[in-house]
Amino acid sequence: MTPVNANEPASTPLGWWPTQASNIIRGIFLTLGIVVLLEDHPDSETTTLALVGATLAVIVGGIFGKVVEKEITQQRRLTPKEFGQVTLNYSLVGGGALPAIASFAAAWMGLLSSAAATYLAIIAGIGLLGSLSYSAARSAGSPAGRCLKLGVETALVGVVALLITVILRLT
Repeated sequence: MTPVNANEPASTPLGWWPTQASNIIRGIFLTLGIVVLLEDHPDSETTTLALVGATLAVIVGGIFGKVVEKEITQQRRLTPKEFGQVTLNYSLVGGGALPAIASFAAAWMGLLSSAAATYLAIIAGIGLLGSLSYSAARSAGSPAGRCLKLGVETALVGVVALLITVILRLT
């Protein structure tokens, strides 16, 4: 299989999926960190707005950074198609953030407590980390055993990241 440029279609059975799963994972890590940092904050409205604001900042920053990088390295302006591809790629960060945002939006609407939203966001985030890694590796043609190992490792990295956030929060 040929190397894949993160901003061009891949030559795998599912096209861009294995490459772009990383942007979804970035969104999951972003929101998991915010959820843990704001865990004791009882106001789900503030948490929801913080999640949405941070997600939008990462998306816009990622788009701007990649456009500047490509324009400098290619020494030309991006075509509308290239700009659209960069925008699509970085908008996937929002897909990773969506479970946490939806959990806290539900708490904001009174459908569940802030504590339940926190646990739901954490469980969904860690589960998604593992399943995204597994499915991206599987779609790239990796053997099932290797995919399972990668999925478990990625979920464990999510757990370690959460533990580091909790430790930093306690100090």
